[in-house]
Amino acid sequence: MRSSSIASTRRVTIIGAGIAGLCSAIRLAHAGLRVTVVEKNSEPGGRCGRVGDGQFHFDIGPTILLVPSVLRELFSDVGRNIDDYLDIIALSPNYRIHFDDGSSLALYRERDKLRDELERIEPGSFDKFLQFDDGASAMMDAAMSRFIVNHYGSMREFMSVGTAIDLFRARAYTTVSRNVAKYFRDERLRMAFSYQTMYLGLSPYAAPGIYGLLPHTELTHGVFYVRGGLYEIPRALERLARELGVEFRYNTSVSRLVPGNGRVSNVRYSDDAVEDADIVLANADLPFVYDKLIPEAKLPRRDSLKFTSSGFMLYLGLDKQYPGIEHHNTFFGANFKDSFDEIFNDKVLPRDLHYYVAAPNVTDPTVAPAGGSSLYVLVPVPHQTSKIDWSAAGDILRERVLDAMSRNVAPEIKKHIVYEQRIDPNGWASRFNLTHGSAFGLSLTLDQVGPFRPKNRDNTFGNLYFAGASTQPGTGIPLVALSGRLAAERILREEGITPARTIQRPTMTVAKARPALRLIESAPSAALDAAE
Repeated sequence: MRSSSIASTRRVTIIGAGIAGLCSAIRLAHAGLRVTVVEKNSEPGGRCGRVGDGQFHFDIGPTILLVPSVLRELFSDVGRNIDDYLDIIALSPNYRIHFDDGSSLALYRERDKLRDELERIEPGSFDKFLQFDDGASAMMDAAMSRFIVNHYGSMREFMSVGTAIDLFRARAYTTVSRNVAKYFRDERLRMAFSYQTMYLGLSPYAAPGIYGLLPHTELTHGVFYVRGGLYEIPRALERLARELGVEFRYNTSVSRLVPGNGRVSNVRYSDDAVEDADIVLANADLPFVYDKLIPEAKLPRRDSLKFTSSGFMLYLGLDKQYPGIEHHNTFFGANFKDSFDEIFNDKVLPRDLHYYVAAPNVTDPTVAPAGGSSLYVLVPVPHQTSKIDWSAAGDILRERVLDAMSRNVAPEIKKHIVYEQRIDPNGWASRFNLTHGSAFGLSLTLDQVGPFRPKNRDNTFGNLYFAGASTQPGTGIPLVALSGRLAAERILREEGITPARTIQRPTMTVAKARPALRLIESAPSAALDAAE
């Protein structure tokens, strides 16, 4: 193994200051490597960034934090306490769902409150929920062990009797919507326990049944918020990285990765500056890196890869607060399934809107002026397609959403808008280099998870690594944080570098109380090396 002094001569260039890139930077710097993060935008975070005008503050992408123990582990591993950097708050209720018939349902982690809500909609449904939740817990254990934390030297190892058993336990043979329908008769509850697949940019009518683990995660382990907004997460990670000696270069775009002798030899920037490369870790969207930065590398199955949906975003600053809007709110139209068919199959604007509204000022008054609201509005839409002209579609969707909100929870909302910004699929593509403007990256269909997902090291260029939503294990803050850890650990292992100092990883007591998280929190260092 190389000594820490030799490790300190090795340079790592990380392209992108998203969550995964920041997590990798922290671990690599802690191991003694010289780390530089280059970022095309002016701030860290990527999709977990922020917009606003100084008075109103909005998270750009993620607004819900699940499984904060993954981040807590990172801070602990480098000798820090996350509570010195972030104020993480558990929410109650998790969110409220509004249905087209005027009824609503609040979902709570607290079982007594959840029982009251479910029984009000469908008598006897709480016992059915407990059965559903038990099954979802088994799904999580099976999915994590088989698709996320296990290593397979070959496809033959993966295609085993154990795999078949775990695929069955994870409901891989059915869809989320079919699985949920086994437990609930009322269509409102079926929608309430299946729509979470949209967190992954998937339709519940096509998503594998394993994603029933999402409502289980929320309702067993909780939904969390970070005071100041989830943008405080990348800010805290950047602060920690700087403390460990990481250099940051913002407003710096990479235009080319120059190959040579089976490695990336140089990094070329948009101003034509060129730097030698020892190790390159791309936190930019993986298909973009292959398509635009190093086309000499070959991404397996490139032409058949499937991409997630996108989102039309409105960031609205209001001079008013509406008591009917909670921190997290979801609104369903009358034609639930038809809308998903239009988004994912027809790739047109849905005729019947389903949309999500976050009002973090309900929990955190620092994100809006006194008496005002910062509303984050997300409408699921197809990724970029020739069927939708966003120069016109954005205005149409804006009017439809605001009219719907006026009818439901925010009368005359248009009169109270004093700040407004939007992002459509074209904006996701241009601002974050997301292929097809797919807001969640590569799809997490069954044939694109675990050993079937693009690997975190390129086959041709041995010093090119990946971290982020489109490599293993997948999308969402916990998984991209884990992606950053796994990429860093693979670099250290393959470079033969011993960390400068080792922090004893604490016993994860939460794993005993929350067994479904165990496999995430104790993932081995070689966990996501895909089949070579």
